[in-house]
Amino acid sequence: MKLEIVFSDPEKTPDEAGLAECLGPSLAWFHGLEASCPGYEKAWRHYGRKYGWKYRANDPAKTLYEATPLKGSFALTIAVREPEWALLEGLDLDAEARAILDKAKAQDEGYGIKAVVADEASFRAALRFVKALAEQRTQAQA
Repeated sequence: MKLEIVFSDPEKTPDEAGLAECLGPSLAWFHGLEASCPGYEKAWRHYGRKYGWKYRANDPAKTLYEATPLKGSFALTIAVREPEWALLEGLDLDAEARAILDKAKAQDEGYGIKAVVADEASFRAALRFVKALAEQRTQAQA
């Protein structure tokens, strides 16, 4: 599935008004994920006109997630380190969340979970993954 990038102009960082117009009801889910990982550095980053603007939440060592605004939804990529994978596999997940996890691709340093957050079920799944990873990383740094 090809995603239509909404914010591609490198001179125009997405703002709240633009996000509200673009995301519509999905804006609440976008902010819900943002609030789910306090203490993480969050910032917009531009990846060129083809990939546009992405909103990233980072810890000092790795990106937790990237959100790419789409029309009415957003694409989410969650970076999972190899040792964290067992945590996610062990969660009690509903069918939607399990399907997202089952589609994750192995990468050099772990796994990449990709999903489009377009409804309450996809938001709940994404939130579950982000919160579990953020909590584990916070505990590991303590």
